[in-house]
Amino acid sequence: MKDQTDRREQMETLRKNKELARKYALIGEALPAFGDEGKLFEALVTGVREAFEIPYVWISLTDAPEALDLLVKLRQAPALKDVLNVVRLETLQELLGGGKAPVLANEGLKPFYRLLPRRRKFFFKSIVMAPLILKGRAVGSLNSADPSPARYQPGMDTGLLEQLMAVVSHCLEEKQPSGTETAPEP
Repeated sequence: MKDQTDRREQMETLRKNKELARKYALIGEALPAFGDEGKLFEALVTGVREAFEIPYVWISLTDAPEALDLLVKLRQAPALKDVLNVVRLETLQELLGGGKAPVLANEGLKPFYRLLPRRRKFFFKSIVMAPLILKGRAVGSLNSADPSPARYQPGMDTGLLEQLMAVVSHCLEEKQPSGTETAPEP
């Protein structure tokens, strides 16, 4: 009997994972079609929020030189005014632990509140911070937060989210004017 229960649980987990992969793929496949960065990020934020029923999704960008052109463009997008925040590069690096992989947290959240947009403050008990990589460097993040501490927990698999953010980074690199490429930071 226990074997049947275990098998059913495995099948249910597999079904849920396939559904998650399908949702991430749909969002990622749609992004290259957006002609400008504002529309791309609007589709990203809306797509993630709606597909996964996440109450709080927003973007943080740094003051790093690699992000300045993007920051100017996103500030011009009316749909992003309430979901865009600017943070110091040092703040982003500190929260990412100096890495380029998504960070999940449901404890010690006070430092993550620095990521919140000025126009929208909310209370959350778990967060995932997915780095936005430009020119080989983390210059921002897509942030998703939830009032439930169980939503995002350290150790959860972030592979699909990493793939989605790689698509975002690729779309942005494609939009860079030629001749502006720089070597990635070591």
